[in-house]
Amino acid sequence: MNVIKIKSAFELQEIITSPIMITGDPRRDCEETYHNMWGIMLHDRSVVKNVSLQELYNFMKAVIKNRELQIQISAVISPIIFYLWVNDNIGRLCFNILSCREDELPFGCTVHIVNSLEQILQQFLDTPYHGGSIPMEDIIECELGDDDDDEDLKSYVLDVYTVDMSTNIS
Repeated sequence: MNVIKIKSAFELQEIITSPIMITGDPRRDCEETYHNMWGIMLHDRSVVKNVSLQELYNFMKAVIKNRELQIQISAVISPIIFYLWVNDNIGRLCFNILSCREDELPFGCTVHIVNSLEQILQQFLDTPYHGGSIPMEDIIECELGDDDDDEDLKSYVLDVYTVDMSTNIS
């Protein structure tokens, strides 16, 4: 995963044109995930005040357009999905591209597909944990190995925005 802590809009430019890895090989899912996943954190609440929803929207549209262009140039014939979500626990806007996945995203929780890019971006701007620090009073202690762990994970619902970037598929 590529992680960047943003202090200014200029730092977002490197993400737009970063090269992607699309193999079309399900055995290389982990490698694709490691290479293509980005996590963006805003430095702190003061940066959030200077970033508008429209700026984030324009940025993500540029990322999506660049990824689509790179996929078109590639010779890979495979289902390809771009997906975007907010990791609220650490105040991170995350996105990734995977090939060979037609229906299931790699999350252990319940996934809720949303049709609005703006909805995910607004969730990111609204998260209280920008800068990657969680106040001690917000940390919940839990026991490892609890029988309810799987049930807790399944009950968590994650909003995810997706774009089908598949090309050359008959």
